[in-house]
Amino acid sequence: MNALIARLPFIPFLLPFQVDLLLGKAYSEWGHISDAVSVYNQLISTYPDDFRGYLAKGIILKENGNVGDAERMFIQDALDLMIGHFHLFVDDRE
Repeated sequence: MNALIARLPFIPFLLPFQVDLLLGKAYSEWGHISDAVSVYNQLISTYPDDFRGYLAKGIILKENGNVGDAERMFIQDALDLMIGHFHLFVDDRE
């Protein structure tokens, strides 16, 4: 068994979030847009502070003609990034 495992190609460690991003991309490539958006919605609800779900959903919406919804995703993404990193720009010393 170990010999068989040793011959398998190296598969880098993937986090569940990354697997779901790839799943959404695969659905998109196969033309299953609603399934891809559903995966991205789940990522956004599970990881609301991670910009990648918003970005992926915004991209797929834009590619499929939902420019207004895509812009909202990009704006939400930008706001999350600004809010999440705001502490870097604020000096809390008195």
